[in-house]
Amino acid sequence: MIGKEYGLIIVALVAVMFFTAGCATNPSATSVGNLTVINPPTEHTITTTGEAQTMVEPDQLVVTLEVESSGSTASQAQSANADVIDEVMKSLNANGVEDEKIKTSYYNVYEDKKGRWVCPEGNPDCEESEKEYEYTSLGYKAVHRLTVKIDDTDKGGKILDDAVDAGVTEVYSIYFTLKDGTRDEIEKELLSQAAANAKVKADEIASGLGVTVSTPTSASTGSFYWPTYKSYDYADFAMAEAGAPAPATQLSGGEMEVSASVTASFLIE
Repeated sequence: MIGKEYGLIIVALVAVMFFTAGCATNPSATSVGNLTVINPPTEHTITTTGEAQTMVEPDQLVVTLEVESSGSTASQAQSANADVIDEVMKSLNANGVEDEKIKTSYYNVYEDKKGRWVCPEGNPDCEESEKEYEYTSLGYKAVHRLTVKIDDTDKGGKILDDAVDAGVTEVYSIYFTLKDGTRDEIEKELLSQAAANAKVKADEIASGLGVTVSTPTSASTGSFYWPTYKSYDYADFAMAEAGAPAPATQLSGGEMEVSASVTASFLIE
């Protein structure tokens, strides 16, 4: 007959063997201090990424207009620049561009300098290594850039021409894009289509594996759109003949691609 002490030892050994076997068959066992916690089995899922695209015509033109002015002093350059900017603003307003669509994106007043290497005074025949760099002031310049959002894209060319007539010295950049409201509406529709596409892909994969999918467990989005960018140089539109009027500027945004993607995970039944 086995003694009580030996019986307890055997029971303890059986318990340890059973517990160890359970841990070995469960890869999600986690050690916490002196205890081993058996995690519940991980749910099986299928993860796919759905996509949707569409081509749309841009409904907003964004231009950056620059006015550069000179003066013998900083204040003179600033004053001259302010006068021209005021005329440019009046021109934009006259073409239907509201003040809230116009903002300053860059402003700078600086001394315009020209430099050269010269020999030190009293040593006109110095070696190159002995020369000093000398600056000569050419006056001051003021630069003011306005970023303008134009909703009536058909008038974009005329608005630019009138702004140049008002004193704009450089059309710094131009690109066509979408208004915030337009972009939001299109993206919502595309996200719905992309989510449906992700579900279709999951069903196709499940069918090939001989299983079915059910409830989605997670989803993430990655929607985006690409504006059509156009650089611009007024010199390209100048007439070859001196004194001849420049042709009216014609701008076209064409079409742009808007796309959305959704990544989702679905439970396998």
